[in-house]
Amino acid sequence: MVRGALDEEVPRTALLIVCHAEVARDVLAIKPTLAGLLPCTTVIYEIPSDDVVHVHHISAGKTIRDLGCVPATDDAEALVDLTSELMTEVWAHLDTTSAE
Repeated sequence: MVRGALDEEVPRTALLIVCHAEVARDVLAIKPTLAGLLPCTTVIYEIPSDDVVHVHHISAGKTIRDLGCVPATDDAEALVDLTSELMTEVWAHLDTTSAE
């Protein structure tokens, strides 16, 4: 994306922009205007100097709660719990072994 727009080389980076259907439904049920914070984003990138693939996830549910976008209700906490459960399953399936 950056390379194409600026014609410059950048480290290899991928953005996974995905919204689990249950998470989207629950966010909309809590407060429709929060849809602007969707979807959750996961970034995968390499830093040439460390020879490691980095993976970071930004949870829309936790962001909504932690920024105080909605009151701390049971629905908001259930959303955070759901996103945590889903990402725990994803992390469990990542191969974290070295390529050595």
